[in-house]
Amino acid sequence: MTRTLGACVGLGSIGLLILGVQPLLYSIYVRNGLISEEQLGLLAAFEIAAIALGSAAGVRIASALSVKWVGVIGLVIFAIGNLLPETIPIMLARPLAGLGGGLLASLAALAVAAAVNVNRFTAIYLFVQAASQYAVLQWFSGVGAYESAFDIQVVFVIVALVAVSILLPFVSNTLGQTYSSDGTATEAVAPSRTGYLALVAAGLFLGGSICIWAYLGVWLEFSGIAPGKAAQMLAVCLAGQMVGTVLAGVFSKSSKFGSRIIASSLVLIFAVSGMLWIGVEDLSGWLLVILFGLSWQFIVPATTALIEEADPARGALPYSTAANLTGAAIFPAVLGYSFAAQNMDHVLVAGMVVIFASLVVIIAIMVIKPRNGDQSVGRVPFQ
Repeated sequence: MTRTLGACVGLGSIGLLILGVQPLLYSIYVRNGLISEEQLGLLAAFEIAAIALGSAAGVRIASALSVKWVGVIGLVIFAIGNLLPETIPIMLARPLAGLGGGLLASLAALAVAAAVNVNRFTAIYLFVQAASQYAVLQWFSGVGAYESAFDIQVVFVIVALVAVSILLPFVSNTLGQTYSSDGTATEAVAPSRTGYLALVAAGLFLGGSICIWAYLGVWLEFSGIAPGKAAQMLAVCLAGQMVGTVLAGVFSKSSKFGSRIIASSLVLIFAVSGMLWIGVEDLSGWLLVILFGLSWQFIVPATTALIEEADPARGALPYSTAANLTGAAIFPAVLGYSFAAQNMDHVLVAGMVVIFASLVVIIAIMVIKPRNGDQSVGRVPFQ
């Protein structure tokens, strides 16, 4: 089933590819008068929330019909959302495209639930996401300035069409199904109580981390760093994130992911607190920025593995992408709106508070000690 998992990684990355070029796309919207700068945060929140909704809906469609239908429906909605004329309000078109992208991303979420080593598979998926988004952004930047966002959106539709046509046939129809011990198909497994808590913890962690990352560039310039140097620091932070995903894959076989997340999150909080306390003007600032990126992406795969650890029947795992994206949609928008106008430091502090809240939920999971319950029904990992 390696081909199924690999194909789902590709399809899921295509569904989330838009996140890599959002800054470029949104700047064109503003330049062409399709939306005001003040509405950008709201638009991003709507689009990411729609991706989260599509990811959750894809899991249900896969259980009721098949994963092939998820891919086809996702492609159609994605194409419609991106090909709507500019006379259609952006606040409607982008969430519609996001819904289709979320359906494609749900295929990767289902693959995560079917992977034997969840932590390693998630790390690979995150690496492919980051690499593809970076490559696409660099390609568009290298081609030259685009006067119309529609040109970029057409390219995305073509890429999605080609990817779905090539990769979807490799996806097994058994993906997304649940089975009893005698091998017969059963109804979908609902998340357990601790599974729901793990989803909340994952959403809180990523929401807080994305909040810090989304405002890091603005905070650097707010702190007196020249724009050119700030861009370089963001680039090395991205490099740290890539290293973090690689390290997560290398150290993927350990258990007790709750303890790993808590320890690594304290390192992340230390890095961000150091940036706020001692500044980022000298070498120590560069190291702290790298440490933030590395620890953040080292933790994300572990939060997905924690969901499996908290819910051994894997009922919650397919909703990991939806939980993460919900956090990413809500917290940067809410915290940015609440604190950015007062002081940019407050946004980073608020992000750390949200991360700390995720640790409280993880401690609650560890105290509750999830019960394995009846394991005769569940999602069987592909061998």
